[in-house]
Amino acid sequence: MTIKKKLTVAEINEMNADFSVTWTKENDQSIRYATSGYKGGLSKTGVKHTEESKKKMALANLGRKASDETKEKLSLRLKGLGLGRKHSEETKLKMSISKEGIKQTEETKKKISLGNKGKKRSPEYIEKFTLAVTGRKRSEEAKKKTSLTLTGRKRSKETIEKTRLANIGRKHTEESKKKMSIAAAARKRNKRSEETKKKIGLASKGRLHSEETKLKLSNKAKQRHILKTLQKGLIK
Repeated sequence: MTIKKKLTVAEINEMNADFSVTWTKENDQSIRYATSGYKGGLSKTGVKHTEESKKKMALANLGRKASDETKEKLSLRLKGLGLGRKHSEETKLKMSISKEGIKQTEETKKKISLGNKGKKRSPEYIEKFTLAVTGRKRSEEAKKKTSLTLTGRKRSKETIEKTRLANIGRKHTEESKKKMSIAAAARKRNKRSEETKKKIGLASKGRLHSEETKLKLSNKAKQRHILKTLQKGLIK
């Protein structure tokens, strides 16, 4: 189908009503010319693809990789389009439902991990993220999944050092201290199994404490000894 003349509004509306028009490169250019100057135009806006069409498009794009040049062009075109945009609660719910049950492949996970490596978040982003997460309660199922994911995972020396430096000078709130105290008391009541003790022993093998840490441990041990001695004296 090739159009060589400008179409009237009535003709354009008639074509708009008929979505059976085959869209080819030549056809598209022809329609663009024929409908130029018309406010509504004949475009694909509002056209809903059938499930069959969606499957065909998905199969056609399967395994297709965009070049770095194309990726850069897309990035430049999309930059700033979503800035300040807020999704409605209804949209958020739809997005959540659409992603339910979708599991990412190991290859995808690795790609995401590599893409995020070395990426530094701005202080503004960190603050926003912290505020968004504060007070959020995770389900027991989510906690179990996280626990299983992290079980057996060993952190690198670099990560341990980063965590240590990040925690220097951090002070716990009174509420946090109470929670930690309750958790510690619960651990004392539930004695560790022999298997757990062995695991801790193996994990600690060859670990060397700094002079500062040794001093702290020594002072704590002395405090415990003094406290026990005083308690015994009071009991007698």
